[in-house]
Amino acid sequence: MKDWRAKTLRQVRALIKQAAPKAVEEKKWGGVPTWSLDGIICTGETYQKAVKLTFPKGAKINDPKKLFNASLDGNVRRAIDIREGDKLNATAFKTLIRAAVALNKKKPSKSKPKPGPKGHYDWDVTEAELVAHLDEELKDAWEKLRAFAAELGAQRIYASIKSIMFSRKYCYFFVRPQKKHIEVWIFLPRKIDGLKAVQGSSKQVKYSNLYKLTHADQVEEPLTDWIREAYDFAPAS
Repeated sequence: MKDWRAKTLRQVRALIKQAAPKAVEEKKWGGVPTWSLDGIICTGETYQKAVKLTFPKGAKINDPKKLFNASLDGNVRRAIDIREGDKLNATAFKTLIRAAVALNKKKPSKSKPKPGPKGHYDWDVTEAELVAHLDEELKDAWEKLRAFAAELGAQRIYASIKSIMFSRKYCYFFVRPQKKHIEVWIFLPRKIDGLKAVQGSSKQVKYSNLYKLTHADQVEEPLTDWIREAYDFAPAS
């Protein structure tokens, strides 16, 4: 990777070094840069259209400059999505790093996480952890699928236990990475011919339709049509 994402990570690395000189950088979960000092400070996940800096305890960090622009609906994590051409506020970012380090030094709370949107528990888990075990083909498929869904419009994308949820007023589809495929569960008021369908638990969503994704080439019609239909069917939050 020698494009704008690599340049962004170099900038982030330098700023973290300035703010927390004793922080240790490691590669975790299949090569994700992870900075730690008395616990994880943040991770640097790279996607096709964004570098995502995830702070596992970000919900407890004061962010007066509003750098956090992703994973805003959870009770634990916060993230900064940096897209090509974006300029990171260096001073504000270093303040967040120092705050994360200070938070790590405090004794951890033993309280149970509070439910996230529609009752999904927001455990201390990231997208990177959930997809770390995927091989290159499946990772390509996941990145292409996520990029497609993100471009549909306003929504919340967040990790919850073993799944990655895509939600408007409620979840319209989610993915569950497996060893040899990615389960894509699409919520619709109808069964999709040829797919396994499970009866839904609400009046709005009558069926959960399962599609097994194994290759990036599958992220096209009819899969994209079904996901777009589910997005349009789910009301805006």
